[in-house]
Amino acid sequence: MSKFLETDRLIIQFTSVKDFDDILALRSDPRVQKYTTQPPATKQDVQRFLGMIIPYQKKHGHGMASVFEKSTGEFVGQAGIFHVGHYDLQPEIEIGYRFHVKHWGKGFATEVTRALVAWGFKHLNIDTIVSFVITENLASRRVLEKSGFHHIGLRECHYGILERYEIYKP
Repeated sequence: MSKFLETDRLIIQFTSVKDFDDILALRSDPRVQKYTTQPPATKQDVQRFLGMIIPYQKKHGHGMASVFEKSTGEFVGQAGIFHVGHYDLQPEIEIGYRFHVKHWGKGFATEVTRALVAWGFKHLNIDTIVSFVITENLASRRVLEKSGFHHIGLRECHYGILERYEIYKP
């Protein structure tokens, strides 16, 4: 695994096949998936995800990455910056994240979101970054607002009809 980004408490590394078990545990947890547009993942779902994300990361130098706590090395979840839906034939760039339930409420999502925004505006030729959230996910909505995103409202997007948030290059 190679390091993509580092914050005070977290190391964000490009996703690797070595992360399979960690990603399966994360994405198969119904409590985590409740706040995504996907059902709990199967082994086949994670294999498909890895088959898509690893080439995407190699091509673009960013994507949905694995997040580890710096002090313990423990896998805490995933976060990344990528073309909406990892579909690189459209111009919008989004930030997404998901963490194990035991790491909720520790400020990791805000910390990683702020770092990804700074990285995106520094390294990508973009003026806007978007994020999409299920209306009921009040914690993620607060994360985005604390990170400087503006609430645009319910909008149709790649994932369905979700709350759209945007942040603009300073």
